[in-house]
Amino acid sequence: VNLWGVFAGYAIGYYGTIIAVARVFERVEDDMDSSETTSNDSGVDFDYSAIFISSCSEIIGTIIVLLFVDRVGRVPLQVYSYISSGICFFVLCFFATSDKRGLLMFFAFMLRVFEMAGNCATWLSITEVLSTEIRSTGHSAAN
Repeated sequence: VNLWGVFAGYAIGYYGTIIAVARVFERVEDDMDSSETTSNDSGVDFDYSAIFISSCSEIIGTIIVLLFVDRVGRVPLQVYSYISSGICFFVLCFFATSDKRGLLMFFAFMLRVFEMAGNCATWLSITEVLSTEIRSTGHSAAN
C-alpha cells in the first residue's frame, strides 16, 4: 500500500504540475466571431515560450538531485522538494489570473524544478530498496 501511495503521489503531483502550468499560460480569445462554426477553432492559445522555459527547469531539478543526494540524503531531499513544490504550486495558482508574467514564469519554473527533484529522488531511493518486480507492480497499479 505504501508503494502504491508513493507512485500515485508522484503521478498526480507531476502530471498535475504540467497541466496547471499549461492552464496558467493559456490565453482565451474573446474576440472570436460568433458566426464561425468550425470545431477546430476553439479560441484558446498558449504562451509556448513560458511553457518551454518552465519545462527546461526539469534539467536543473535533475542536476540538483545529482549534486545533493549523497550530501543531504534521499528522504530529506524528497521531503524538501515536495514541500517546496507544493508551496510554489499554491502561489502559482493563487496568482494565476495576475498580469505579472515574470512572476508566473518564476513560480512555474521553480515548481517544476522542485517537482522534478522530488521525482528523481523518489525513483532513486525506490530503485535502491525494491526489486524490479515490486516496482513494476506498484507503478502499474498506481497508473
